[in-house]
Amino acid sequence: EPRYDLGDPLHTRPTVVIYGGDAGKPQAIVYSVTNDGALHAFDPESGRERWAFIPWDRLGRMLALYRDRAARPRTSLGLDGPLRVLTIDRNGNGRIEPLADGTGDRVILYFGMRRGGRNYYAVDVTRVDFDDPAGDAPRLLWIAGPPEEPVIAVDRQLPLAGQSWSRPVVTRLRVPGHRGTDDLVVMFAGGYDPDTQDPPDGRPRPYLDDTVGTGVYVLDALSGQRLWRAGADAGADLTLAS
Repeated sequence: EPRYDLGDPLHTRPTVVIYGGDAGKPQAIVYSVTNDGALHAFDPESGRERWAFIPWDRLGRMLALYRDRAARPRTSLGLDGPLRVLTIDRNGNGRIEPLADGTGDRVILYFGMRRGGRNYYAVDVTRVDFDDPAGDAPRLLWIAGPPEEPVIAVDRQLPLAGQSWSRPVVTRLRVPGHRGTDDLVVMFAGGYDPDTQDPPDGRPRPYLDDTVGTGVYVLDALSGQRLWRAGADAGADLTLAS
């Protein structure tokens, strides 16, 4: 029983990446995350899906989602955060030209989960075959998230991370003791604490200090290595108790 349903892109918006082509007919891909838990790549002219990526921690809800009836209020979200794109066009010619050795131009997507969870993802979408979508080669670069997640590498752990609501910011920043490719980093805030912000009965309650989401993180944009963080705990590079 095939289902050609598409999850809702609730708190996000599509992102268009131009890979080259002519001024009158650019070669482009539309990317979007949706609440069935997928990152999609679409053809901008036909609307056909080229491929989709579902993070491992969203797979467990797929059967329940398939069987579920409409629910209000919604009880489950997948990928619900904004997308950010890093485009490295080294010679500035308007074309994405990767090299066989992995160097050259790059296109990387960064996104969180918002209500869906507490992780951030980086997906390399540099290699696109415009003659045959089967030749596309998206690649998961890294996952960063709270230490409790079993697949998060130690140097990509985000202590005290809340739900990943913060839009990633990609910039250049020289961090003492670290020299990454072009000094490219991705930065985001600590996120949202549903335990203090979402009363279970929906009624207002007295103010409570957040227990997670109290921080700012700086990661290497290509490797995902955590380079610096501010937080309320003694383990932070900059401790701000209040």
